[in-house]
Amino acid sequence: MRIHPAVRHLIPQDNERPLFEYLRAAIGPGDLVFDIGAFLGTYALFEARWSGAQGRVVAFEPTASSFSILTRHLAMNGLGPDRVDARHAAVGGAVRRRMLVVFDNEPYRNQLAGLAAPGQVSVDVLTVDAVCHELGRAPDWIRMDVQGLEFEVLQGAHETIRAARGRLKIVVETHPEQWPDFGIDPREAQERFAVLGLRARPLTRSSLRADT
Repeated sequence: MRIHPAVRHLIPQDNERPLFEYLRAAIGPGDLVFDIGAFLGTYALFEARWSGAQGRVVAFEPTASSFSILTRHLAMNGLGPDRVDARHAAVGGAVRRRMLVVFDNEPYRNQLAGLAAPGQVSVDVLTVDAVCHELGRAPDWIRMDVQGLEFEVLQGAHETIRAARGRLKIVVETHPEQWPDFGIDPREAQERFAVLGLRARPLTRSSLRADT
């Protein structure tokens, strides 16, 4: 995998090994993967490799600088829009414009503004359901890292979750310390998953994976 030298310091040599190994073993040829919070596109590159020529990745990244590097990485690794559909947008609970909080020195922390946090940049927000309607099918996989907005993204996927029950796999990096910023009590997590028809299982001791 070819990585732009300017961002190598943001991509550790050995990072999130359990998640990487799980996805590598589980994503198969022909799979459609939604990569939400794609950042610099490293997971999108691997997902495209694992899903093969007949598969497809839709990668969502709202931060302009990160999205620019993401598209550069796709070009450097020979992946066109037929393999990775890169979208400069966030994913949430409704299609609209919204403010993004930007951390200049830690861009991996960028997130949509919560209840009290003022945003700094206005960005497009899509929903999983809207993109599925556009594509005419549900994904086989959703991988997301959205800095506390997990339940809002899942709410915006409720039609897809219902329609794809038993087939859709969702891997979520949870950020319970940030949930109160979005009006969510961490003690309500399991109940919120259940309302969506999901049950959460840990991939590691400190993370949760939500399956239909």
